[in-house]
Order: sequence, then structure tokens, then C-alpha cells
Amino acid sequence: LLTLLTRLLPDPKVACEILVVDNQSSDDSVARVRQQFPDAVILPQPRNGGFAYGVNRGLERARGRWILLLNTDAEASWTDLRALLAAAERQPDAAVFGPRIQDEHGRTQRSTWPRHLPRHYLPQALFLDRLAKAAVPTSATDVDCVSGCVFLIRSSVLPLVGGFDERFFMYYEEADFCERVRRAGLAVRWLPEPSFVHTGGISAGQAATKTFLAFRESCLLYHAAWHGRLLTEWVRLC
Repeated sequence: LLTLLTRLLPDPKVACEILVVDNQSSDDSVARVRQQFPDAVILPQPRNGGFAYGVNRGLERARGRWILLLNTDAEASWTDLRALLAAAERQPDAAVFGPRIQDEHGRTQRSTWPRHLPRHYLPQALFLDRLAKAAVPTSATDVDCVSGCVFLIRSSVLPLVGGFDERFFMYYEEADFCERVRRAGLAVRWLPEPSFVHTGGISAGQAATKTFLAFRESCLLYHAAWHGRLLTEWVRLC
């Protein structure tokens, strides 16, 4: 977090507000942010309600035409951020944008996903999905979902679709949000430039014992919301 803020403050290159939502962290990060970055708006929360909960507290406070969700384990520069905003401004038919994501070694990370459908889970359980890797787009492409680690939202879409669903503690929340955006008739778009660096699940890795259960719970919640009880039970059996 401190490394990311060091790159963005104290001299922002665009008019913006930087909101730091703290989901009841147990370290001294909030105190250090207050001391080192007085221009950041800190939103400490009374509990760790999960990713969607934290995002919504930020969405409630945000006032800009664009809202960028940026994980603390992502790296960003003002050059990249301005390029992302400029590209999004030229495409008014889309409401959510995700850029190319690379790891710290320059390898492209997967940052788009097709819709999660019940028929996908049996091939996954049999590891058949590993036989054909999804192709990485090479140009601006409409997709079903983009990665939540760098997630740009046109704020005018929020009155139409609402915020993130706080029933999702971790995982699937961005897929659910993107589903609602697309059903509202707006596009979710992946952009090849600029690229951002994501160091790869640091926050989740720090609580690895809870990660699998959170993923499974969110998976079933997503399918219950969009595909009904019967197909959700099929996903559970897979």
C-alpha cells in the first residue's frame, strides 16, 4: 500500500481523490498512511466485510466521473493511469474497463474471463479445461468479465446497476458486477494498453487457509443468483 501511494502522491498528475479503504487491518498501515500521505482520504472500517464490502464504502464516498479500483498489490504510474482514462473516454458505449495485467517478471496474467456457466464445471473437475488455454486478446475486446485488481468503472453506471454485492466476501464479486453491467446494455471492455503489474494475490495468500472456502462459497452464491437452485446443486456436485 505504501509503495503504491508513494507512486501516486503527493503530486497527482490528474484531478482526483485517492480513497484508501481499510478493512480493519491489524498492522500499522492506517497510521502510516495518515502520517506520510495526508492528502489521501482514509476510510477505516469497523470490520473486515470482504472485498465487495470495502469497495462499496469507497463507491459511496467517491465523487468522480471515473472510479478506479486498484489492489494494493498492483503497481501503477500516472502515465499508465492517464492512458487508461484517455482510452476509456473514447469509448462511451462501455462502462467497465480492464487493462492488460503482467506479473513482476513481465509475464502476461489472465485478466479476462468468460461467463461462469454450470456446464463449465464438469470439464474443470476432470482437468479437461487445461487442454485448451484461453487466448489472450490482442486488441480492445468486449469480454464478459475483467480482473478486479485494476477495474475502471464509469460512475454513471452505478445508479443503473448498484454497487458490488456484499454477500461475496472474496471472489466472483467482479463477475457478478460485470454481469449486471452487461444486462443493463453496456459493455465490459478489455484494453491492450496500457499494462499494469500485479504481484499476484498477496492479500489472499496472507490468509491462504480461508481462500478455498471463500472461493467455493462465492462460486455457489454466484450460480444461485444467476442460474437457479437446481444448476447450483450441479455445480456443487462437480
